[in-house]
This record gives sequence, structure tokens and C-alpha cells, in this order.
Amino acid sequence: NRLRQTLLDAVIATRDMTMLAMRFDTALNNMPHGLAMFDSEGRLVVANNRLIELFDLPKGLDVNGMTARELLTHSVGAGQAPHLDVEHFISDFEAHLAGVMGSIFVEIRDGQTLALTRQRMENGGSVVIAEDITDRRKAEERIHHLAHYDSLTDLPNRTYLHDALQR
Repeated sequence: NRLRQTLLDAVIATRDMTMLAMRFDTALNNMPHGLAMFDSEGRLVVANNRLIELFDLPKGLDVNGMTARELLTHSVGAGQAPHLDVEHFISDFEAHLAGVMGSIFVEIRDGQTLALTRQRMENGGSVVIAEDITDRRKAEERIHHLAHYDSLTDLPNRTYLHDALQR
């Protein structure tokens, strides 16, 4: 009876862990933001589908175990951001993972802008969230334009002229 109970407990625990893993996978891959989790050695241990989309990585590419440099080289180094200085961006990203920098904003593919934010984990690793802020940036630019230019003539308004005089 004791052996039967132990086996039953093991089967139930396995089922519960499988269910929890499926729920975690569903939640992770339905997030609106890209998520990357790096271990203390800087190797990628978790990445969701949205991250793969945002960085425009090949669908079949196995990203687990990659360093940030390898991941970014596969993305921006493959021509996804032709105007971007890849080495400078990779250096900034690695400094970001090390905790030296705050948020990183990078413009890729046809004006698409990503915001990358990092959160340190207790084990020395990092969680990086990639958010597509293209629409937000365009809205901010539009608001700035409306605040400084006449909507009918598109000429500078008083606010613009006052700011120009102040400068």
C-alpha cells in the first residue's frame, strides 16, 4: 500500500508539473512583449515566440544556450537593421545585461523601435523585456508636431517661436 501510494503521488506530481509547464508555456508565448531570460553566465535559457518575432530570427533557430552577442548577431547582423552599428548595439546590450545601462531604445526595420528593459534575478541572471514602441514614438512625434505647428497651415506656431527665441 505504501509503494502504491508513493507511485500514485509521483504520477499526480508529474501530471501537476506537466500542467503547470503547459500553463507557463501558454502564458509566455501569448505575451505582447518579447521575453528573454539569461543565466548568470549570460546564456539564454528562456525565450518566447514574441522575442523571436521582434528580433526577426529564423523560425527553426534554436536560441537556447546562445549568448546575447550570438542572438543579436543572428538578428541585426543578418541585415534586419542595415543602418544600425551592430558592434555598438551589441556592446550596449551586453553592458545593459551587466547592469551598467538603463533601458535601451533601438530602431530597426523601417522605423520600428524597440525598448529593451532588464531586471536582475537573484541567481545573477537577467530577464530582458523587449517592447515594440513604434506606435508610441509616432504618437509622441505627432503630439510634439501639433504642439509646435499650426494644424491648418503647418507653419510654426507661437509655442515654437517662443521656444526658438528662448534658445
